[in-house]
Amino acid sequence: MAKGLTFSFLIFLFASISFLIIFFFLGIQEISIKKISTERDIEFILNTLEFIKSDLLNFIEISIPRILNSIISYEIENGIFVNDVRNTIKNAFFYSIFLDENYLIKNSSLIDYEKRINSFLNKYGFNISIFPINFDVFHYTSFKIYVNTTLMINISYKNKFISSIEKFEKNISIINFEDPFYIINSNGLATNFIKTKNFDFFVRKDVIGNGSGIAMAKTIILFDKNSILNLDNKQNYILVTNNDSEIINIINQFAGIILEKNSTIINIPHVIGNISNVLNNTYYLIKNGKAYNVENLKYALENQLCFSSSEGATFLDRLEGRNRNSNKYNLTVFDGIECFVNKEYLALSGLNVYTNKTNIDYIYFSFENPKSYKVSGFKNFYIDENHILKYQLEEIIE
Repeated sequence: MAKGLTFSFLIFLFASISFLIIFFFLGIQEISIKKISTERDIEFILNTLEFIKSDLLNFIEISIPRILNSIISYEIENGIFVNDVRNTIKNAFFYSIFLDENYLIKNSSLIDYEKRINSFLNKYGFNISIFPINFDVFHYTSFKIYVNTTLMINISYKNKFISSIEKFEKNISIINFEDPFYIINSNGLATNFIKTKNFDFFVRKDVIGNGSGIAMAKTIILFDKNSILNLDNKQNYILVTNNDSEIINIINQFAGIILEKNSTIINIPHVIGNISNVLNNTYYLIKNGKAYNVENLKYALENQLCFSSSEGATFLDRLEGRNRNSNKYNLTVFDGIECFVNKEYLALSGLNVYTNKTNIDYIYFSFENPKSYKVSGFKNFYIDENHILKYQLEEIIE
């Protein structure tokens, strides 16, 4: 009887220990599953944070140009400049608050972004909230705006929550933005879009020789007599050839001539010298026995190109109606811009043109009127003393 009880007790004890072991391992397994699940959730949240950070950078790249265009539209249609561009951009980007809500382009603010990102991530169990901390904008270069903002991003998923403070930096190009400076200063009759180009030179002296007269036109390099004789609209070209012995009777039909040697007296503007450096189909200026390549200068003037400037207003300054650089938005001293004024375009737009005033826009559209010099060969092209060397005009001013 005692043995039976002992045996039964041992079986019971063994069974109890077995159940305890099973429950223990089941508990460990449940804890492990919960741990794995938590780790996966955290990883999921962190990956989502990285996605939002990347997406926000793209949004900033889209949003800031939209806000700038909204400012430009507001200024052009109302004929006034904003007082504080930095705060105007900040309020529009952070809070969707603008000078006139009718001008603010949709989907430009963080509020818009938060709605959009939640509409996408809510279906996966996420809830996103974004809070602005600070914002700044200034010029990284003359033609790029640097945007710097700090945001708090909160993400909740299931019963988990993270909060992260992130800094975002983006450079925004101002190329092809309309310049309200022109619209307002011309009473809406003329405009200009910010554009620039890198040139190796503005003016290059390609021939030093003998000659006289002043003429500017496109070159045409021809050595064959018949090709020269049969050329149409000779008056529109500067002929470049080796000699004039067979074309004496038609030389005067050209705007000018550049040649190696002459056999008779030439009465049109001309240069006699080495023609090896002269380019075909290129604008040249003949002046006092020299030939200057002015193709780049003419292109810059006609297209109202803009260039870096220490004196001219930055693009952000221009949005506030300034002519001169205020240093308010500068990273370096040369972050301002100056653009050529095409007086022919202004005249065609119905504006009275200040013929003798410099063609540098921040001076032209101001009450300043420094001494300016006419640029030979160009119609109504004047330059002030401070810009003669910059644009390599010292030998071609009058």
